[in-house]
Amino acid sequence: FKKDGTFHGFKAQMITDAGAFTHEGPAMTDCASVSARGPYVCPNYVIDGYCVYTNKIVPGAFRGFGCFQVSFAREVMFDIAAEELGISPLDIRFKNFSKAGDTTVSGQIIRSPGAAKCLEKVRKVHKLDEPIKGKNRGRGFVAIEMMTGLLASCVFIKINEDGSVNVMSGASSIGCGTVTTLAQIAAEALTIDVNKVTVHLSDTETTPYDWGNFSDRITLSVGNAILIAVEDIKKQLFEIVAEKFEVSIDDLELKNGRVMVKALPEKS
Repeated sequence: FKKDGTFHGFKAQMITDAGAFTHEGPAMTDCASVSARGPYVCPNYVIDGYCVYTNKIVPGAFRGFGCFQVSFAREVMFDIAAEELGISPLDIRFKNFSKAGDTTVSGQIIRSPGAAKCLEKVRKVHKLDEPIKGKNRGRGFVAIEMMTGLLASCVFIKINEDGSVNVMSGASSIGCGTVTTLAQIAAEALTIDVNKVTVHLSDTETTPYDWGNFSDRITLSVGNAILIAVEDIKKQLFEIVAEKFEVSIDDLELKNGRVMVKALPEKS
């Protein structure tokens, strides 16, 4: 850190216990290395990640896939630096948060950073600038960055004769609202009531392949697959309707689940 609290350089060494077989070890080492920088701007970044065999069972992913371990070490470092530099632990983080348009050391472009906005809200709601009241009480906060939306997803969407819709995905539901979320995305994109959408998951006979429910990827990956599929549906429908009504595709719109002529909504 510089004297003003600017995050100037980051150097770390990580050793990942892969167990007796490779399994998820290399992937966790990779994810941890990318996540080690956190949601901060850092111009100088060096990290050595080692994945080693040990006489143990193989590890697996559990919430964060290597992200939280390195984040704990980094955030403790931020607190130590803040204390030594005489800067608020909050302010030293706000000073270094990434902004839209910044590029990470691994090449990703930051498009919608939310750490600063989130922490600012926490700061106000929980009055973090005020002294802690009561004995034996403390508080802590961290800012982390983790990868999501990994790997590809595929969906099939079927429009039925009665206007209802079937969304088929190989993703699984593990109690986090996957069915509802995907139905809402499809309904909004198709401008129909969400009750007209039925989501079918994890049926090897009827649904396309999906990599799995991990790394918070379902909403982003499967959700975007739905949006891409809906665009293809609209293209096909618009071509049919444009020919039927002898109008340009640009004259059409999808509204309330119907393809209609913009200037003549009664034509649909």
